This record gives sequence, C-alpha cells and structure tokens, in this order.
Amino acid sequence: MKERKDPTPAEQGPGTSPGGLDDGSAQDGRDHGEGLMASFVRRLRQPIPGAQPRVRFEMPPELEHDATAEPALDESDGPRFGSPGPRMSAQHPLYVGFMGTAGVGVALMLYYIGTNTAQLLLWIVTALFIALGLDPVVRGLEERKVPRPAGVVIAVGVLVAGVAAFFATLIPTIVEQVSQIVRQAPDWIRGFVDSDFFRSLDSQFGVRDKISQELDKFVKNPDAMGGIFGGVVGFGSTVANGVFGTLIVLVLSLYFLGALPAMKRWGYRLAPRSRRPGWKRYPKKSRARWATT
Repeated sequence: MKERKDPTPAEQGPGTSPGGLDDGSAQDGRDHGEGLMASFVRRLRQPIPGAQPRVRFEMPPELEHDATAEPALDESDGPRFGSPGPRMSAQHPLYVGFMGTAGVGVALMLYYIGTNTAQLLLWIVTALFIALGLDPVVRGLEERKVPRPAGVVIAVGVLVAGVAAFFATLIPTIVEQVSQIVRQAPDWIRGFVDSDFFRSLDSQFGVRDKISQELDKFVKNPDAMGGIFGGVVGFGSTVANGVFGTLIVLVLSLYFLGALPAMKRWGYRLAPRSRRPGWKRYPKKSRARWATT
C-alpha cells in the first residue's frame, strides 16, 4: 500500500492557501460590517416623525331612542342571568352596620373637605352664581348675532365697570367721613375732659391719674405694641386676600360663563335618560315664565 501524502503548497490549486479558513472568516466580518453600515445609513435617511395629533376629550354622541320601549326578553328557557338569590333585609345587622359605617365615613370626609377648602368653595360658588346670572345677557347677545366669546367679554366687562363705579363712589365717601372723625376726635375728647361730669368723676375716683397710668403701661408694654403691629399686618393681609379672591372669582366667572353650555349638557346627563327631555325643557319654561311676569 502506498502512503498518502499531503499536498505541498506547490501542488495546491491557485485559489487555495494555507489560511483559507481565515480568509473566509474575514470576508464574513466585512459583509456583516457593510450590512450594519447600510442599515445605519438607511435609518439616517428616514425622515424624523413630526408632531402627532393630540388626543382630545370629546363628549360621546347621545343616542335618541324611545325610553318607554323595553326590549322583549325571551324567558321561556328561564331567567337570562340565572335565578336571583334572596335579598338581604334592610334590618339585617350586617347591612345596617356596613351602611352606617359608610355613611359616617362619607360625612366625615365631606366635613374634612369643607373645613379645609371653605374659602375655595366659596369662590367657586360665587363665580358660578355670577355666571348663571350673566348667562341670560350672553344668550340675548347671541340672539343678536354676537359671538358667545364676545358676549361673555361684554357682559363681564359691564359687570366689572359697574362694581368699579360703585366702589369709586363709596370709597371717597368713607375716607372723607373717617378723616372728619380723626380731625374732630381731639375736640370731642377735650370737651369731655373739660365737662362738669368728668370733673366730678375725677374728683371722686381720680380718673385722670388712672388713665395716665394705663396709657404709660400700654406704651411701655412691648406685647401691646406688637399687638398693634400684628393688627396692621392682619388688616393688610385681609385686603390682599380680598383682592386675590376677587381676581380668582373674576377668572372663574369667565371660565364658567364660556363653558356653561357644555356644563349644562353634562348636567343633563346626570339625570335618567327617560327624564332628560323634561329636564331640558324646564329652563326654557322658566325663562318664558319670568319673561311674562
């Protein structure tokens, strides 16, 4: 038998080499790199997506149907959802205890909310009251072909102008009266001190000396002076709170007056579907009754 010899490099073919496997691996690496580069270039060439449309909350359409008509149920094979079980009696201790606990919890929650947000609730109720009062004016302007936003601005502007005119007339009168009291107070005090009644009291009880002593104690007492300063600061904070509350009520009135039609539609939806037409006709009847009176 002849021994098989490995071919020498000279006997190998022209396309072979000792590192043939290494050349194939390098070729695969180059192909993979080119593929990654081509994918990266394609991603760079893709356009950047623009702004997507924002999802808006819209009220679903209300389906009109006859509320009195009820679908007929085929109960020949028995109840559709099975036989109802026995109802729990309203006198059952578990029912009474659970409902009583739930009622007390709801009452405490409402009390906590009311006590901590009383000022805010007052502002909201005031703004809603103003919006309901100005709504007939805005609807009257709408009947005269005035857009609702313009009608809202006109109605609120007239209201603000009227309130400003009222205070512009009232404040100077109050300031004048207070100034007269301050100017005449020394004369009133001097006349009372020089009167025979005060002299008789002073001769019997020493009122003048006691008043002087109390005034000296009051001036020298730092707590009393701090109380006066605190009163001035409290008055200033009250005025600032009033101005801030007025601005909030004005802004809320504008918002409620502009969104009142949508608020009415949502309010009608709180009523049962069978009674919504009556609720919708009630404001019209009320307006007609007020118009005839």
